[in-house]
Amino acid sequence: MALKKNVLLSVFGKDLHFDMAYHEISSYSGTKEKTDFIMSVYDNSEKTNLIDQKSYSFSPDIQEGAANIITQAYNYLKTMDEYKDAVDVLEQGQI
Repeated sequence: MALKKNVLLSVFGKDLHFDMAYHEISSYSGTKEKTDFIMSVYDNSEKTNLIDQKSYSFSPDIQEGAANIITQAYNYLKTMDEYKDAVDVLEQGQI
């Protein structure tokens, strides 16, 4: 899974706009109380140009039957204003 959304970055005083940049969780770690993860942002789904990385944390649901940690992390992001307009991207083999 990944997300797509527009990104505006300011670099050396110039604004760079990336239409439907590709946002993917690249790593995560944690405990049953807290999960930390890194969101890697690429200019497109080819993932050849990393344009940004951001760190986030949330309290995971560890109850039996809860979604896996990666799904929970994406769901957490979609509750934030920054990601409210993001579009889900399913990778090959995902439903």
